[in-house]
Amino acid sequence: MSCPRELEWSMYVDEALDAAETRRLAAHVASCAACSARVDALREEARALRAALAAAEDDVPIPAFRPATRRTGPVGAAAVLIALASSSILLGDVAAALSWPEWLRWLNPFTLSAAIDVLFAALIFIATEGKSMLTSTIETMGTAVVVALLVTAALAAVRRGGGAAVFSGALAALLFSTSGQALEIRRSEGLVSVPAGETIDDTLIAFGQDIEIAGTITGDLIVFGQRVAIRGSVEGQLVTGARTIEIEGEIGGSVLSAAETVTVRRGTIARNLFGFAREITIDREAGIDGNGVVFASTASVAGPIGKDVHAFAGDVDATGRIGGDLVAHAGTLRVRDPARIDGNVIAHVSDETAVRVSPGTVVGDVETRLRDEIARLRRVELGLVPAATAKA
Repeated sequence: MSCPRELEWSMYVDEALDAAETRRLAAHVASCAACSARVDALREEARALRAALAAAEDDVPIPAFRPATRRTGPVGAAAVLIALASSSILLGDVAAALSWPEWLRWLNPFTLSAAIDVLFAALIFIATEGKSMLTSTIETMGTAVVVALLVTAALAAVRRGGGAAVFSGALAALLFSTSGQALEIRRSEGLVSVPAGETIDDTLIAFGQDIEIAGTITGDLIVFGQRVAIRGSVEGQLVTGARTIEIEGEIGGSVLSAAETVTVRRGTIARNLFGFAREITIDREAGIDGNGVVFASTASVAGPIGKDVHAFAGDVDATGRIGGDLVAHAGTLRVRDPARIDGNVIAHVSDETAVRVSPGTVVGDVETRLRDEIARLRRVELGLVPAATAKA
């Protein structure tokens, strides 16, 4: 007969078995030297444990606790906000006293007049005309963020050798592809290209030193590199960041671009252009069916734009056709032949001499709004300064 397990002997020593099991194990231990020695060891261990538990412990003094620091709550938060606001106003006054080049004054974040001017213009634009552009911006940026998350998950899964990459690709295809195909990712230390004649029937994400797209992308195109050249066709949105960006093809959606230089040479952007760059150029052979919103040091608009143009730049030069209004927050604004502005020209500048409009180029009105004067009036309206001080 095999010997009982150690758990059974432990229960036997602790008297946790019923009478029948106790009699069976007692009979076995009387005839088995090995089990008898095991039982003796368990009994000795139990006695030592009972002795340790029965021993009186020394009293442990309870440490004195300091009362919790009193929280200031809303009062403290308000004090912090007031301190920040006060220091911001002081910093703004100091920065405003510095000498800024005229063409960079619009970039000065501490100039209260410019900040209020741009803020009011942005609010009015969004409330009256910015619905479609805001929707397009959300769609484009949302696409970029979600695709970036999917790419991160896919690359992590590939490194682990798991199957999550397949799931990420399928989910991206359902979200962004017009034909339901998988998401495609291309990356290289050198050149990443889609040659003429090649069609990628899904969304493409590309990373590389140089990126050249001469074929057709039926979904969205998201590319980041040193130089990006789009000469083919993109049926969806284009999100790109690079040092230099050249667009010569057909874009079926909107373009969100950030670069040192952005040049739209030829082709058509079917929706809107959002450009952030040191220099943005829209050549005469290019066309934008929607709106143009540009943030740049120099912005040149020679090609036709179907709707409005909002330019935040040091120098704005318009020689193309604009189907709506031209609103410029700029150091200088020039509207020259053969330009044609079907709407109004609204120039937010510091000096009336900074606006030059050739006769016959504007169908609507030409309005020059001096930033300093508008800022003074708004300060009075907001109660920031007395009316007498503003007039002075």
